[in-house]
Amino acid sequence: MPVPLLENDMGAAVPVWSSPAGGAARLVVYEDIGAGHDVEAQGLAHSTRPCQQKYMPCTSHVERYDPSKDSWEMVAPMADKRINFGVGVMLGFIFVVGGHNGVSHLSSIERYDPHQNQWTVCRPMNEPRTGVGAAIIDNYLYVVGGHSGSSYLNTVQRYDPITDNWLDSSGMMYCRCNYGLTAL
Repeated sequence: MPVPLLENDMGAAVPVWSSPAGGAARLVVYEDIGAGHDVEAQGLAHSTRPCQQKYMPCTSHVERYDPSKDSWEMVAPMADKRINFGVGVMLGFIFVVGGHNGVSHLSSIERYDPHQNQWTVCRPMNEPRTGVGAAIIDNYLYVVGGHSGSSYLNTVQRYDPITDNWLDSSGMMYCRCNYGLTAL
């Protein structure tokens, strides 16, 4: 049976994860060993359904693709299992924010250091949210919209990784949840 493949951002085919996840959300860490350890992340968690084993199970598992071995390997798990979270990469770290843990909406944020293979819990957001948009601008993580557990949100929060603080920013005109966001 052939090995299923994914296509990375360079158009090259890479094998799928090392273990089956049954549609689980995953945080995929690409570490380009040959280019000075540049780090990219892709959050694969886009479900509007509740986080239940029957639908899309939450997970704290994280895998890294090693292009020199053409294989995936497990790395340190996140502190919280989650699905439908935001992801941003800055200052050599991967930040995972918000989401749902199968019981409640999360306000937590975690920072992954790929060189130490370690997660650090950071100061939580001002309100829980799942289905957020997340983007990095000028070394700030912007978390936009989502759902709080009781309502859809148009609010914007900005995270400063140096001071480990959140600041409320101007909101959007309309509430949004489960959408894509990128910085240009």
